[in-house]
Amino acid sequence: MSSDDRRRDRKRNANRDAMRVAALDLFLDRGLAAVTVEEICQRADVAPSTFFRHFTTKEDVVLVDLADRLDELVEAVVAQPSDASLGDVLAGSIRTWGDTRRAPTLLARELTVLAATPMLLDRLGHWLARWEAPITAELARRVERDDNDLEIRLLAAWFVVTIRIVLWEWVLSGASTDPFEFGGQAISHLVATPAAALRPG
Repeated sequence: MSSDDRRRDRKRNANRDAMRVAALDLFLDRGLAAVTVEEICQRADVAPSTFFRHFTTKEDVVLVDLADRLDELVEAVVAQPSDASLGDVLAGSIRTWGDTRRAPTLLARELTVLAATPMLLDRLGHWLARWEAPITAELARRVERDDNDLEIRLLAAWFVVTIRIVLWEWVLSGASTDPFEFGGQAISHLVATPAAALRPG
């Protein structure tokens, strides 16, 4: 990548970050429904055309990272040692996923807006449901079971639900601690289930 390309990437990322911060501040102050794209652009000092190069709607400002985070989580599950138990795979994937964490202050803002916006919560529920299938497939592959195996499906679903509950509880607690440390105990309970003890072979 040339220096010009890197400079353009930095500019694009800076614009995107500025719009996200501006939008979240406005959403927290007045609620998502009361804020317009024009107001977000004015606060971030960008043109509306710049906004729509990064986001389709103002709702996407809050949800934009979910697809990327799913990819990172699945990659973290796949990256775990091939001989590990499924419980160790899940616990290890959270630690690996934590290496790609977002800034806690930004995460807290996103989740606070989500909690106050039923429409966004519905969309989040659909996204979380989509997380289960690729995680189920990877866990099933590791222990040579079918993707429809109930035990494997339940373990993947518990894993995704645990992440969701940990994030909500973290926000309700004031988001004053590291969310990955906060969730460590919950994941420990999860990996103590019988299905988590399954190993390859």
